[in-house]
Amino acid sequence: KPVFPAAYPSVLAVGGVGAGGQPWEQSNFGGFVDLSASAFATLPVRNDGAAGAYVGTSISSAAVAHALGQYFNRHPAATPEQALAALRAALSAPPADGYGAGVLDAAALGRFLAP
Repeated sequence: KPVFPAAYPSVLAVGGVGAGGQPWEQSNFGGFVDLSASAFATLPVRNDGAAGAYVGTSISSAAVAHALGQYFNRHPAATPEQALAALRAALSAPPADGYGAGVLDAAALGRFLAP
């Protein structure tokens, strides 16, 4: 079942995968998902630098947004359409149906940001 706002046509819907690239069991999935990325992150949460573990498609979406930001930094004249085409071309294979065109993993990120 589509989840909104991710399912709106103008939104890049991101699903979540685990560290090994397997589908994350709580991820959104289905025909509205465009791609997937890791749903897990460890981030500093306090002034003393202690880290916390976070999980969710909000982490996946942030990873994709960060990658697109890096792409536009390297290719400032690129259009959004060009960036999305380059992103899709760089993705690794999806873990299962319903997880989009592929996964933005470390290998895909390297291909996406290659000079």
